[in-house]
Amino acid sequence: LDLKGFVAGRLVFHRPPGLHRKTDVKISADVTDASLQFKGFPLLIDQLSGHVFFDAMNNGPQKTARWQFTKLRGRHGDTKIFGQGSFDGLPHPGVLDLTVKAEQLALDSDLYGALADSQQDLWRLLEPSGLYDVTAKIDWTAVRGQKAVVTFPAETPVRIYNARIRPKPFPYAMDVEEAIVSFKTNDPDHSGVDYCNIQSFKASHKDAPIVGTGWAKHQSDGQWQVHFGHLTAKQLPPDDELRAALPDEWREILTRLHRRGRVSINDSELDFRGTPDHNNLNGDTDITAAWDMDLHLHDCTLSAGLDLERVNGRVTAVGSWNGEHLRNAGIIRLDSTRVLDMPLTKIRGPYTIEDAKLVLGAQEVLKSGKSTKVDSGSRVTAQAYGGTLFVDAVVDSRPGRGYLMFMELKDGLLQAFARDRLDETVKLQG
Repeated sequence: LDLKGFVAGRLVFHRPPGLHRKTDVKISADVTDASLQFKGFPLLIDQLSGHVFFDAMNNGPQKTARWQFTKLRGRHGDTKIFGQGSFDGLPHPGVLDLTVKAEQLALDSDLYGALADSQQDLWRLLEPSGLYDVTAKIDWTAVRGQKAVVTFPAETPVRIYNARIRPKPFPYAMDVEEAIVSFKTNDPDHSGVDYCNIQSFKASHKDAPIVGTGWAKHQSDGQWQVHFGHLTAKQLPPDDELRAALPDEWREILTRLHRRGRVSINDSELDFRGTPDHNNLNGDTDITAAWDMDLHLHDCTLSAGLDLERVNGRVTAVGSWNGEHLRNAGIIRLDSTRVLDMPLTKIRGPYTIEDAKLVLGAQEVLKSGKSTKVDSGSRVTAQAYGGTLFVDAVVDSRPGRGYLMFMELKDGLLQAFARDRLDETVKLQG
């Protein structure tokens, strides 16, 4: 513990009568003006005070020696720290059980340096800064080479607030209003890996609120995984910061979404995995991802061969990225948009993305030029001029590629077309 300071108390030494009897020792003392820096979690605590009780029984069938620490109070910088614990020195091996509580402790280099290597790896994944309230449970067995196990139990989770994170796999800066997390080393419930449970978080990006849950885990071989669940965000701007946070290969896809408008995310899942590239001298990590997203577009502009302007409505996206290839499929459920200045409503239908290739509706229609044998449910449909518009398209943004589109309108009303596109004096019927 590297405990230093002053002690005042009562020491009792008692040796029972008889041959070969040994002395029992009891100590009850108050500690003042002390410091503590446990080797297994070297966060310096000074201005330390509290009560220490020691009881060594040397004459029973089994020798025992027990330290108890109560009413511990101290400081780390400006932060008040409280604690209690015990150390059973006998029987061998000795066992330390120490609980430390702190409020308004800074997420800084002092804390980072006190963490175990695997915990530092998780720290680097999230790059946090700010304040936190914490209850840390420190367990250590006095065996040579044995490291202390530091956990942040789910029963007394860590509260992080007034903070900022920039997750390494998705470097999108977020201001954290509050996050509740717990951490276990070698968690038996999760295959013996270091596991961090994100019970909840409330954050924002440029005043756009973001909430959700999640978890992160780190394996001894360096592999890691970060998962965000029930992810909900309101009115995010599709700006350069979002583009910069994505892998290079994704940015081509996002260029289809212009910077106009806002995007909301509703009750979605986002998962990242990392595997160390041991052949890379820079220590880079191969990152893969998977997602199940429910996106709400507000007055956005999209490029799908033709520009879709004033887009409002929902788009689902389920897909994966294996480090080389992107696969995604989803359903379009837009309320309204304009294409070539033509108003469309109730836009419905499937789409897929394979790397830089976007497919709307049914490719079979594009190959044959006929739609009679294709199920209308496999095509993108919309309401236009009182009729139904069917759309099938392939858009490939790779160099030298282009787009192919097939559209047909059924039961459109000429009077609706005239009202929207022609002079009011022009009267059309049919």
